Amino acid sequence: EYDSPIARKVVAAGKEKKMNVVLVIMEGMSSFNMGKYGGRDTVTPVLTALSKKGLYFENIFSQGIHTFNGIYSSLFSYPSLLHKHSMRNIPAKQYYSMPLVLKKNNYETRFFITHDGQFDNAQGFLTANGFDRVYAESDYPKGKVLSTLGVPDDYLFDFSISKLNEIAATGKNFFAGYMTGSNHNPIIIPDWVTEKFSSGEDHIRIIQYSDWAIGEFLKNCSKQDWYNNTIFVFVSDHGANWLHTYDMPLGFHHVPLIMYAPGLQLEPKSIYNPGGQLDIFPTVMGLMNMSYLNSTMGIDLLKEERPYIYFTAGNKIGCLDKEYYFIHRKDGGESLYKYEALDPTNLLEKFPAKADSMRNYAFSMLQATQWLVEHQKFKKQD
Repeated sequence: EYDSPIARKVVAAGKEKKMNVVLVIMEGMSSFNMGKYGGRDTVTPVLTALSKKGLYFENIFSQGIHTFNGIYSSLFSYPSLLHKHSMRNIPAKQYYSMPLVLKKNNYETRFFITHDGQFDNAQGFLTANGFDRVYAESDYPKGKVLSTLGVPDDYLFDFSISKLNEIAATGKNFFAGYMTGSNHNPIIIPDWVTEKFSSGEDHIRIIQYSDWAIGEFLKNCSKQDWYNNTIFVFVSDHGANWLHTYDMPLGFHHVPLIMYAPGLQLEPKSIYNPGGQLDIFPTVMGLMNMSYLNSTMGIDLLKEERPYIYFTAGNKIGCLDKEYYFIHRKDGGESLYKYEALDPTNLLEKFPAKADSMRNYAFSMLQATQWLVEHQKFKKQD
């Protein structure tokens, strides 16, 4: 019946909760900015407060270290492969994942990018894989385009509200994705922003601005009729290169994942099981109690548990659980660390069975993904 050998039917019990979904992929927002691994938790007051109002997944890791990795994994629920630009080529078959599954459920799908839509082939790839419309730099007034990264975050969010209102007025649900850009060089805080940010360091002030823009976006959304019927998801495309204890810095991969749904009245809680961007889609579908076909590498983090989460960077593969961090280097050498205290001691020889288990898990997941992508085994047979 299915072209994908990993396809599995997810049959929900009980009443479906068909809601709008807003997914904000934040540029470079490492969990370090929220106090993880010795970071300063005062840098992101909005995200920190939001993490206490919704579901806060505390051990989430980006599948790669580039923006295209973050967009691809967060939307399509596949990991990043070594030395592969996930969105460079458009496959003949569509990825049967979040945009397309929601579209099949009569959703309108939109994606908002701050800069040139051709960068990373984002506009072409997303339009070919389930998005009805992708807004990019050419859609915004020239006066709002402040740099090569296009418009600042607060304008991106403001621009999108009217587009979402147009969809809501038709009675249809929407899935709206965002890729912010302000937390990236060149660092520019717009002149029209009157909010004062406390830090004297530009790289901290831009994080504070990006966090503030999210707060203003949520305030604006709260005034809309569709607010209480919306699941808001905040994740980062990747972290930032803080703390160089390991040659795959955890700050570069450890990212926040927050799901906030004011209308669902979810009990706020932190989830500590390891996961990744590729788990967003199944988890959101679980929150809506919607039946669907999952032919991705993602799982519902509220109903299932991973033994490990895995990710890549350059020629390295990382894999970790709640205690150990395993690194495989393609050009030679492996390490096993106890990472919570950033311990640099290589424990590979002391715990070879643990390293072997983590290696096998990461390798099998990445090899399966490579086969699925190369053979375009994404969905049900046509």
